[in-house]
Amino acid sequence: MSSTRSEIEQEDLYMGDLIELIRSNATNSIRLDIDMSKPFEMQRIESALCRNTCIEHIDLSNKQVGVYVMDTLVQKIFQLPRLKSLDLSNNEIDARALHTLSLYVAHSQTIEEIDLTGNTFASEEIDPFFIFFQMNSTLKKIHWDEGLLNEKQSQSWNGLMSRNARMFTMDAPLEEEQSSGTSTTSQVLTPPSRYVRTLGFHPATI
Repeated sequence: MSSTRSEIEQEDLYMGDLIELIRSNATNSIRLDIDMSKPFEMQRIESALCRNTCIEHIDLSNKQVGVYVMDTLVQKIFQLPRLKSLDLSNNEIDARALHTLSLYVAHSQTIEEIDLTGNTFASEEIDPFFIFFQMNSTLKKIHWDEGLLNEKQSQSWNGLMSRNARMFTMDAPLEEEQSSGTSTTSQVLTPPSRYVRTLGFHPATI
């Protein structure tokens, strides 16, 4: 009984320290080592994340992240103003959770790297969501399981990452051209309506 109480006290101390670390903007990299089966703990973390302005890297590997966590905690993570990388490796991300993630990526203006190795979605389940990732211009690297993508998929995803990397290096010249009156055109990508969901983001951020 005493050991159980001690474990609970240690967990409470850890949660308190973690929340204080997030709220204080004291680090730009953090691992969210919390129990995803406890909604109250996730809600406390989500509340703290709303106040953070400096976290760039988050580790959520090996935390049984699935559809529910993707709809709640991961949504808050993508609202961080400086988020650059997210480790979602070795979780329970299936096609439904990947769909939700792809919508977050489509709206993100900061994310640069995502680790999706060790999850449960299949190769053929990736294709319907490629267009959402294509709407993003900042993502430069996605980690997949070795051998997951076929040759055609690899070419498509590598081409997208290369495009974004080029766009990143061309940002400054592009701004100069626009300020000098040079007209530019951009392709607006419209996702299939059957995949669109409302997630509380403003359309202008796409």
